[in-house]
Amino acid sequence: MQMPAVYCAIMCIALLSPCVGMTLNLDKSSVVVTGLSAGAYFASQFHVAYSGSLIGAGIIAGGPYYCAGDDVAIATTTCMIAPEAIDVDALIAAAQFCVDSEFCDPLGRLGPQKVWLFSGTKDTVVAPGVMRKLELFYSKLIPPTNINSTFTVPAEHSWPTLTLGNQCSYKGSPYINKCEYDASFLMLDYLLGPLNATGTAVTSNLHTVSQAQFMPIGLTPSEACLGPDTFVYVPTACQQGALCKVAIVMHGCLQTLDDIGTHFITDIGMNDVAEANNIVLIYPQAVRDELRGNPNGCFDWWGYTGPDYASKGGVQMLFVHNLLEGLLTNTAFNSSAV
Repeated sequence: MQMPAVYCAIMCIALLSPCVGMTLNLDKSSVVVTGLSAGAYFASQFHVAYSGSLIGAGIIAGGPYYCAGDDVAIATTTCMIAPEAIDVDALIAAAQFCVDSEFCDPLGRLGPQKVWLFSGTKDTVVAPGVMRKLELFYSKLIPPTNINSTFTVPAEHSWPTLTLGNQCSYKGSPYINKCEYDASFLMLDYLLGPLNATGTAVTSNLHTVSQAQFMPIGLTPSEACLGPDTFVYVPTACQQGALCKVAIVMHGCLQTLDDIGTHFITDIGMNDVAEANNIVLIYPQAVRDELRGNPNGCFDWWGYTGPDYASKGGVQMLFVHNLLEGLLTNTAFNSSAV
């Protein structure tokens, strides 16, 4: 028998009082994945591998599935600054091979989904042409009417916002730029809308959840370049039983907690949009580890965790899927208010 689309996720919230049960009614049919830079590359590969669990993806300054193969040199050249060398047909073939190997969902499941793409005209880290190749990749799998691309905003490499962050043309930490452009609202409105106007996030609605319990058996988060906790934003109405959608939000390189604290989580505007629209946000966390080949705290999109990184066999991919399923199904776990 098919399970209903709405699941109850039980969260044990440790506040200033004894642990209290929180029941979330989450809509399994309204889940999207989003990300910036390395997080965007990860989001697009998660979208391909786990398309059966999603209805869309929002990508800022990323690139097509398996662009780097298993080679960091290709990742830092072809997939960032030399888009003319990206062979989209070969990457489609790689995705199909993943399907044929039963480590990715069928590509046909992407067909009815929506994709929101953004690249700033002044991006000098991931060239706009790379995002054009991602647009081409998706156009071979998804109708053009389901692809929303914005490539005209004069933004450097960053998550663009209305009012928070550096100047729009600035390149540097925390890679959040005020461009008079509300990427968070526009993205979520296209993928999960139509939405209400942006609200105001409630600080106490941000919680942390241990990442260790969602790791593949035998592995710790640090062994996969992951931090100890995921942040989860739970809007007020969701805590009171409202039916809520879900968005996974992947940070980029140099946006770890050690690099910029919680600025990525609190300053890109996603929480404000979520509060007014009953969207639970999941912010997985990576960490720096030079010895493991990840000196900038990126999510894996070139193979530092192993050659299966872009499939359901990838340790970080499986972790994020387990985390998502932990929210969508009747799974009890401990979380703490930030």
